Amino acid sequence: MEFPTNKQLMQALCDRYEVKSPTTIVKRMKALGIKTSKNSEKFWLLEDQVALLDELNQHIIEGGRISDFVENHCSEITTTGTALTKAESEEVELTAEPVDVYMSNGSENQMKNLMAIAQQRATGVLVAERALTAQYLANPELLDDQLQEKISYWEEKCTPASIDPEDFARQLLKTYA
Repeated sequence: MEFPTNKQLMQALCDRYEVKSPTTIVKRMKALGIKTSKNSEKFWLLEDQVALLDELNQHIIEGGRISDFVENHCSEITTTGTALTKAESEEVELTAEPVDVYMSNGSENQMKNLMAIAQQRATGVLVAERALTAQYLANPELLDDQLQEKISYWEEKCTPASIDPEDFARQLLKTYA
C-alpha cells in the first residue's frame, strides 16, 4: 500500500476500515507497533502490516478491544523502530532490520525519543552539578587539599592588608598638611 503523502495513506486506511479520523488509525498502528515506511517519493505499509491491521479491524467489528487483540496476537511488542507482523506460528517477527536510533536518518518519533533522553541526561547532570556545588560552597572543608590550598592562596592575595588608623592619619596629615 503506497501513497505520495502520509496524509493520503492515512485517508486510504480510514476508508478501508470505515473510520472517520486518522487518529483512530494512528492509535491502532501504535498499539501494534506499526510505523509508516517512507522515502523521498512515497509512504507505505508492508502487506503483513496491512494484514495485521485488517485482523485488528475485524476483531474490533466483532466487539473486541485493541488491548485484547494485542495481548493475544502480539505478545512481544518492541520499541526498536521496526514493524511487527503476526507469523503463522502466532509468534511476532520483525519485518525490517532494527533501526539504530543514533545512526538512522530517524523518524519523528525516534528523534523525539532521542531528544527526550538527551534532555533527561542533561537535566540530571545539571541538577547534580548544582547540588554538589552548593554542598561544597556550604562546606569548603570537604574539598580536596589542593583546592583548599588554592582558596587559601587567593584569600590571602585578595584580602586587603590591615592598616593602623593612627599611621594612616599621620600619612594623610603629612601628605595634605
